[in-house]
This record gives sequence, C-alpha cells and structure tokens, in this order.
Amino acid sequence: YVIGLLAGKTVNQNKLVRQEDALEHPPSSDVNVEKIDVVSELVPLLERCHPSQGSGPTASVARRAADAITNLAHENNRIKNIIRERGAIPPLVKLLDAKDAKLKRSAASALRTLAFKNGENKNQIVEHGALPSLIFMVRSADPLIHKEAVGVIGNLVHSSAHIKRRVLDQGALQPVIELLKSTCAESQREAALLLGQFAARLDPPGQSDPDYRTKIVQRGAVQSLIKMLHHRDPGLREMAAFALGRLAQLGDNQVGICHSGALQPLLCLLGSEIEDIADHIRSTNTVNKSEDDIENEAKRFVENLQHNAAFALYGLAENKDNIPKMIIENAYMRLRNCSLLVPTSEQCVTKTVKRIEEKIKDDVLHYLTYVIGNGKPLDRQRSTLALAFLCKPVDMPNVFLTHGGLDVIADMLLKDNPAEPLHYSGGSSKLVVNIAMEALRAIKRTMCTSNEDLHVVMPPRPSTPTAVENLPRNWYFKDPELSDITFTCTEHDKKDPSKPGTPNSFSAHRIAFAHASNEFLSIIDKAVQDPSKRMPNGVVHVELEDVDGEVLQCMLDFIYTGTVDELSPLNEQEFLQDKYLLILEHATRFGMVGFKYLFEKLFIEHADLACFSMDERIALYATAQSYDCKSLQEFILEHALDYFDRTDNIQELRTHISNIISAFGQGMVTYVKSVLQRADVVAEAGANAAHVSLDADQMID
Repeated sequence: YVIGLLAGKTVNQNKLVRQEDALEHPPSSDVNVEKIDVVSELVPLLERCHPSQGSGPTASVARRAADAITNLAHENNRIKNIIRERGAIPPLVKLLDAKDAKLKRSAASALRTLAFKNGENKNQIVEHGALPSLIFMVRSADPLIHKEAVGVIGNLVHSSAHIKRRVLDQGALQPVIELLKSTCAESQREAALLLGQFAARLDPPGQSDPDYRTKIVQRGAVQSLIKMLHHRDPGLREMAAFALGRLAQLGDNQVGICHSGALQPLLCLLGSEIEDIADHIRSTNTVNKSEDDIENEAKRFVENLQHNAAFALYGLAENKDNIPKMIIENAYMRLRNCSLLVPTSEQCVTKTVKRIEEKIKDDVLHYLTYVIGNGKPLDRQRSTLALAFLCKPVDMPNVFLTHGGLDVIADMLLKDNPAEPLHYSGGSSKLVVNIAMEALRAIKRTMCTSNEDLHVVMPPRPSTPTAVENLPRNWYFKDPELSDITFTCTEHDKKDPSKPGTPNSFSAHRIAFAHASNEFLSIIDKAVQDPSKRMPNGVVHVELEDVDGEVLQCMLDFIYTGTVDELSPLNEQEFLQDKYLLILEHATRFGMVGFKYLFEKLFIEHADLACFSMDERIALYATAQSYDCKSLQEFILEHALDYFDRTDNIQELRTHISNIISAFGQGMVTYVKSVLQRADVVAEAGANAAHVSLDADQMID
C-alpha cells in the first residue's frame, strides 16, 4: 500500500525501481535490510490470491499490489518491461476473473497501464488469454468495471493490427458498440475510439475479412455516435467525430450518416472555440490544473475536433446523394467561410469543397434548381447562395434567370427580413447581406471570366454627323481668319470661384453646327439676329456665360472631328473625374448624344473609382442615372461589387455595406441580370450558328 502511494508521484518511480530493481533504505534508517526487490515482492502477493476467492484480506492485499504496479508503471516504459520480466502479467490476467469486483477492476487497471505503448506487454497479455475475460467485463453493467476493460482493449488494439484482428474474432464488436450508451463518459469515449480503430482496414488484409465499417453501422453505432456529438464533454465529441470520420469513408455509410442527423453537429465542430472548451475544463477541473495547462488542453481539443469533423465531412461529400442535403443544410457556405487552426484541417476542408463543386451537375444540379423555384424560403436561399459559387457559366442563366435564383438574392439583399438574417459561421462575422453581395459578385465574375465581352458593354455608337462633312478641307475651329462666329465663356478660379473670371474665346464656323447640334445652332441664330453681337469684321459674338471653357473646347473638337485628339483633356483621368457632371450637363443641354457616348467610353477607360470616396461614388452613380448613362452605371456597379468588402474593420464593413445597398443594391441586381442576359444571348447565338453549320454539313453530305 505504501509503495503504491509513493509510486503515485512520478519523481519516486525510478527511485523505487532502480536499474538493479531494488528499493534501498536510506542510510539514516534503523532498519537493517540489505536490498528488497520491489516488483518481485509484489508478484507473489498477486499469485497468492485465487480468482475464486471472495472478498477478504488476501483479495485486499492483491488489490493493493495491483494498484502499486499501476502506479509504478505509469508512463514509465522501463518499469513496464521490468514488471513483465518479473512475471506480473500472468497473475494479473487470472485476476480478471476474480469474484471481488474491486480486485477485478484493479487487475484490469494494471494491465491497461502495462499495455499502453508497449508491444511486448500487449502480446503477453493476449497470449495469456486476457481477451475473453476483458470482453465479458465490457458487458458488465458496472461502469467502473467496463470502463477499465474497454480501456485495456483500447490500449491492446492501438497500433497492433494482429491484436485488433484477434479482438474482433473473439466477439468484441457488439459489446463495444453497446458501451456507446454507457452512463460513464470515459467508457463512451474509449468505445468510440475503439470503433474508429475497428473501422480501419485489417492488416494484413484477408480475402474473407468482413468490412467492419459496414458491420459497425448495421449494428446501431451511428445514432449513439451522433448523440455523442452533442455532448458537452469535448472528449466525447472528439472521439465520436473520429469514429464517424472513419465510418464515412464507405459509400452507403456516407449516406446513412449524413441523413441520420450528423451533418449539423459536425459543422458545429468546425466552429469550436478555444475559450468555450477552456470554460468546460475549468468547470470540471478537479486536479488543480494551471491556466496555461487548461489553455493548452483546450487548444488541443479544438484542433482535434476541427480536424476530425473536417475529415468526416470530407467522407460525406464523396457521395453525390449527400450533396443536395449538404447544400440545403448550408454545409457548403459554412465550409467556405470557416477558419481552422491547423493547416491539414484547412486542406481537408478545401478538398471537401472541391468534391462538392465537382458534383454540381446532372441530377444534383437539376434538383437544386427545382428547390430554388419550389422549395421553402430557407432552402431556396441556401441553394441559391451555394449555386452562385458552384455553377458553371453555361448553367448560370438557367439557374438565376429562368428559375428565379437572382430574385432570391435580390430579396435577401433588399428586404428587411431575409429568410436567414444571421451570419453563416461562428468566426466569420459575415452578415447575410454580405454573403448575398458575395453571391452577386461570384455570378458576375464567373460569367465575365468565361467571356470577357460580358464586362461593362458600351452600346453601339450613335450615328452623329460631324462638321467635316460640311466644311472645306483644312477648316478648323479656333481659326480666326476663316471663322464667322466666336464663342466666349468665362473661366473661374477653381480654388476661389468668387474671383472675377478670365474670358476665353473659341473661333468657329456656323456651318459646322448645321447638322451637329440643333441647340448650338439655335443659340448661334439668336446671336446672328442681334446686331449688337456682330463685330466690325462681320464675326458674330456668341456669349456662353454658363459653359465651362475646357468642356466647350472638347465639345467643339468633337463637333468638328467626331472624336477628340490624343492631347484632349477628355483623355485625362483628373479632368474626367473632376468635370464629369459639367460634361454630362453640357452634352445633354446641347443635344450631343455622340459626345455623351464618347465621354462614357473614355471615363470607363481612364477613370479610377478608387479615387472617389463612398459619397462621391454615390453622387456619380446618381448623376449617371439622371443622364441615362447605362454603361457608366454598370461601371460603377461593377466596381461596387468587386470592392465592397475592402476593409478589415467589421463595424466599418457593416456600415459600408449598408450604404452600398441603399445606393446600389437594386442596381447591382439589375447589372448582374444584364450580364446573365447577355450571356444567354451569346449562348443562343452560338447554338444557332452550330445548328446552321450542322445543317450545311448535312446538305453537303
């Protein structure tokens, strides 16, 4: 008993069992004993007790000896070897059949310790016939007994394929499955771990070997394992996910596990938080663990929980029959947005997402498309969001136009009460409106990547007559010798508009405006009819007080040539961004549709919307709407979609997105719809061309 107490502290183990296997009394001791072989003295105490004896002094002494061996051998492989060499294993195996329950339990505990990571001890325990007794003990209704028994079997099976085969051959499978329902959490944990090991292939494989993955599922383990996934004990969740992950590597098992309720708890494990686990450990801390130890243990649990769940979900995604359920239960979106601690877990999730992507076709795609059109609101929303990222370009118009997927996203984006208003994963803080905008962006990028022509598209250039058609060669505006009119406008100081402006004059020809701009021509005719506007040389002076000089120069340049030269300010980013409002105002006022078209084209080519603040982009979009500049609107909306989440501050992001939705929400939906419609037209044209080509080939044949 005293030896057992001393051995309970790791620091005393090697002192009690030295290399020469003796316990030496300290020099100050009054006891004059040469040397005592501790282990050799304990073994006879075990052998003295016959299993058939009931409770009594002999059984009590044997139990103390078994406990002492357990403490001596704890995490000390050298002492484990010494104990085996001194012959302690055979009597311990016999005591598994003891009538005294406490002795039986102590013997199993000693064997459990001796078997842990010690191959020779494992073999000796099995060869001395421990397995039948251990399996009987696993069936015991006493949690203290079946806990130790399943622990011994677990240590025997670990990394020992030949012992696992013998354990299964002797009928351990069903008793272990039944332990999943035990009231003892440690027994449940050990049983789940064992089932995960049983689910691995036998080594070496035999032709007649049954597939134990199938047997485990058929014998009712899945429901118990799924129930364990909901347990507060992280150890139970860890081992349940481990076992399910092993079982989920077989086709029919994958469907059974997925459709039996495992999907949601496995997804929840991906979002495991260290602090939550640490709180549980603190609440059950009976051994005064330090805060550092608690944090480290919690981190280990989270790493294992996430990895085991990721591996199980990877297995479930292999079967196409699971894909619709995984989409409708939001697995895809949560997998996309989860953040895991270990790179191997991240890689596993990436492979799972890839598996899902590969199966979005044929029946799976058809069913999800049906759900979008006919399912429950939440199912429609989740299916639509997933397909926004998963659809191939060729399927996009059918899903989002024909079957209403775009309408679902629009409802999520613009309504105050979307079907699922909360964020999708525990650590991402992504609100549903954010995900909806990501979905719109994904659709746009998928379509535009597959066909560059689907980006912002300028309509056909309007037919606008130019002065070149009506003027003799080499007549240009700003030519005072040949001109018959002079436009005058006043340039104001940009920094101080209150200062008197500087007059700016442009020479021109009335005939140049005959077909280019009726509005200009009307202003010129009024000046011609006013004698006070005619100068001595016969040139008519036309005052344009409210017209910007630089913009007027660009307009005149366009009227004369139908374009602008390379040195025109209309080709400069700063000019376009500073004076877009004046340009549109003047182009509209003077009815210059072609000039407005050219401005839109050059603005899209040269302007950088990143230079605009949020308020300025909103003002620009409102201006584009007011002046019916559809291509410019699309340009702004495309930029808003591409860059709406360029901030690391979550609170800023929420405010930013709220502003974007208010200003651009409906426009973004309309823009994406136009991209899809253009793609549909292109696809139909391609199909018609292919059909014509086929008909021609057939006629030739």
